[in-house]
Amino acid sequence: MKTPRKNQNHALTAIAEAVCGIICHPTGAGKTNIEIWSIQSEIEKAEWGFCVSAIIGPKIILMQQLMKDAYKELVPKLGVKNKEIMFSAIHSGRDNSEELNEIYASNGMAELDLNNFTSVDNIVAKINSAKANNCPIVFTSTYHSAERLVLALEKCGEKAAIVNFDEAHHLGGEESNGQFAKLPEQFSNVANKQFYFTATPVRTASKSGTGMENSKFGKMISLYKPSEAILDGYILRPRVMLLNVVDEKPKKEVNGEYADGTLGSDVSALIDGFDALRRTHDGKIAPKMIATMRGSKHLKGVVKNEKFKEYCALRPNLHTFEILSGHSAYTWGGAKIDGKHERERRAFLSKLNEICSNPTNEVIVFHYDILTEGIDLSGITGVMLFRQLNKTKLIQLLGRAARIYRSENGGTDDNSRVCREFQENGTLKTDKDFDHRYWIKPYAWIIVPSYGELGEDMSCMTYDMVAELRRYDFDPYRDIVIHQAGSTKPAPTLEQVNKLDEKKVKKVVEHLDRLSVEIEKQEIADRVGETVEKLEKGEIKHCFLEY
Repeated sequence: MKTPRKNQNHALTAIAEAVCGIICHPTGAGKTNIEIWSIQSEIEKAEWGFCVSAIIGPKIILMQQLMKDAYKELVPKLGVKNKEIMFSAIHSGRDNSEELNEIYASNGMAELDLNNFTSVDNIVAKINSAKANNCPIVFTSTYHSAERLVLALEKCGEKAAIVNFDEAHHLGGEESNGQFAKLPEQFSNVANKQFYFTATPVRTASKSGTGMENSKFGKMISLYKPSEAILDGYILRPRVMLLNVVDEKPKKEVNGEYADGTLGSDVSALIDGFDALRRTHDGKIAPKMIATMRGSKHLKGVVKNEKFKEYCALRPNLHTFEILSGHSAYTWGGAKIDGKHERERRAFLSKLNEICSNPTNEVIVFHYDILTEGIDLSGITGVMLFRQLNKTKLIQLLGRAARIYRSENGGTDDNSRVCREFQENGTLKTDKDFDHRYWIKPYAWIIVPSYGELGEDMSCMTYDMVAELRRYDFDPYRDIVIHQAGSTKPAPTLEQVNKLDEKKVKKVVEHLDRLSVEIEKQEIADRVGETVEKLEKGEIKHCFLEY
């Protein structure tokens, strides 16, 4: 059984003392277990008798993973207590009953009757069955189907003991266009407790907007900063590689397709970035990279490019994974493994985790807005951006690489712990525990192709990117490296480059200096705005801001 970390204990204590609130912890710091343990606490209060609880999230593939996580954590405890529990999924996907029943069987329990449905009447029947058998029931649901649970609870005249919203930034702001903004209020009528879990809370300018600063979400009851998680050794620090690609950035043809010849620079960037990623780990772990594509046509063009196919043929240990939205005709439902169609997304994810958990396997995952959130891929060593991402998607994608490496048997390798490179007193630690030469996976790499002369194309190195990474103890001068495509030399950091002699690098430095000034001004403005809000609400009587 897992033991709660200090940040998890803090969150669980806060949840026990509240009925509503936001838990903001970085990706990889263990939010999923907090959600499950808080549900377990409510089940224990009911003495393992009837009570309803739910975890709600944005995507089917994520909810399938959360169902499996809940099984692994709760079922062994049920076996010890000789109790029963019911699980149900409210979405259009299908959970792997055989795999989940194996967890039951390994704990000496009978097979579970797992159901997946979206019918309100079926949800009502499931709740009534749990009540008749005096056992707890745990629902997992997508945001798209969550209103069905509200209607079912109203029809039963029951209230959920606790409802946890995973990746809760989808409830407001830019991620969902406000389509799920009513869910917090709807559940407030049918749930005793509601909590909102996210690594990237969204704000909106208007007090009546859908941002998470509004009252329907409650207060921030547990905040764990990324820099704290890095120092505690729970996640990895980000590093950015600016990859100087000599060729021009590819452009779409009139028909919207990419001609095979025009994608040569993207393919070169992909190969060079992947090879550079391999060199950063000194052979301790093979490169495993997620590439964020510009769309299905772009993905198809790169994967089918002759140069890329020749590269893969020379590397028999290289595995490719492709996943797109369900309506993609190219992948017949959205997934391919080593070029072969895979209709079941949970099977795709299972195979991806299996391959990534082996440190000797090389992996490139091509996707478009599918694998940015919640999916636990601990072996990923870097991400590559072929298009600009908003700050929420960027940080969520970074979270796939920022997770501590976990071995094939699921254990954490102590040597993969992140280095506390710059301690509070500024002293560089060089002993075995903190020397990067001993790490298996030392950094979470973000690779940004820069086409033409370095510094001219900074479309991915945006204001939001630098501003958001600052929360991760990111220092542009020691955490940005410049790499020339095709070079086998170690990539120097901006701190190590002669900025006067290197005219190409000078443009990058000037750009970053301008951004730093803008970011600092915005941070001051944000602090002033937050203080004014607190004064207006009467949360503080007076204040003194020092700049």
